[in-house]
Amino acid sequence: MPAKLNWYSVFLHLILIAFAVQIVFLTRENRALRAALTPAPPPQLEVGELLEPLAVVDLDGRKSELDFSGEQNVLMVFTTRCPYCAQNQPAWNELYARFQDRYRVLGIAVGDVESVKTYAEKQGLSYPVVVPADAMSFPKSYKIPSVPTTVLVGADGRVKKVWNGMLNGDSYDVLEQG
Repeated sequence: MPAKLNWYSVFLHLILIAFAVQIVFLTRENRALRAALTPAPPPQLEVGELLEPLAVVDLDGRKSELDFSGEQNVLMVFTTRCPYCAQNQPAWNELYARFQDRYRVLGIAVGDVESVKTYAEKQGLSYPVVVPADAMSFPKSYKIPSVPTTVLVGADGRVKKVWNGMLNGDSYDVLEQG
């Protein structure tokens, strides 16, 4: 006599299989959604990139264009509202004092000229500071995703080194080697 089929057990097994398939499907969908919703990291300035000339305004309101070729440059990019930039200012002042005769050391402040001028006076900045003429597009077009950022540019106008965040003693070693 054949064994009696337990329909209740078959039903429960089918439900378990359906749940397992649904879990696999939902897990795959969740991964796809996360990938679609995760923003791509912003482009970052890379060693070897050529810096195009930059239209700027100095703190006296004079417009000019910075050409990064012809001499080595150290660019210090900041904003007036960044607390880390304010903490980094003493290191940048020291950098300027130590290397101003080897490099053109220049602050690039993203903001409006008047607030940058007030900030520079309040912080006691010893180095020259300019403001990009088009401050809104500067971070994206020059691939500066965060501040403070320090950039070493060779005499050929190409990026040699990028420091994102606060400077430390190792930064000065790289500049010494030039």
